[in-house]
Amino acid sequence: MGQHAQAIREKHTARNVTLIVLAVLIVPSLEVGNISYKLVQRLGHADAVGPILQGIACPVNDLSRGCSIEDVYRMIAITANQAIAAKANK
Repeated sequence: MGQHAQAIREKHTARNVTLIVLAVLIVPSLEVGNISYKLVQRLGHADAVGPILQGIACPVNDLSRGCSIEDVYRMIAITANQAIAAKANK
């Protein structure tokens, strides 16, 4: 992903285009998800949101004890959107 992102950045820098590089991590458990997204956030100096849980009957997501108010705000928005989508699919 790093080389691909660099190639995109070089191609579009001359056009003054703002780039947003997104990545999705799929992990086997909640514990691994918590560790993974925090590593990406802290070591990559990136905005990270997660973990976002899938496959549960109702919209439910997880926040760590050390989360910021920004983390809470983002997770509320994601969970609300999941609830809207679940209601629309019924």
